[in-house]
Amino acid sequence: MHTRGVPDVPERVEAIRSAAGAWAQFWDGHLDLDALAFDVTEHLSDMADAKARTGRATGQAQLYWRQLYGDDELLMSIPGMGPVNHPGFGAHLLDWEGGIHAKQVRRADPG
Repeated sequence: MHTRGVPDVPERVEAIRSAAGAWAQFWDGHLDLDALAFDVTEHLSDMADAKARTGRATGQAQLYWRQLYGDDELLMSIPGMGPVNHPGFGAHLLDWEGGIHAKQVRRADPG
């Protein structure tokens, strides 16, 4: 960036310095950067832990699904179908193929 042809450059520089100094003086004692860094680190760690828990739960659900129903090679051949959405989609197909529907359960329920 150049300042050729810009009027009052020294005055503008001094105004910026003065504003920055006032800003720093205002926040002095109000903002604890060490505490902020600690809090951010803790939150990031919590997010990483939650992501790991979600990954473990997803892996366990996929394992149970494979043990119960196995992988459906035809479903897995569909573009975009993967190990995460395959079980849910497969469950819907099983339901459509003659599984018990909610309406049937309500009719069979005597209460």
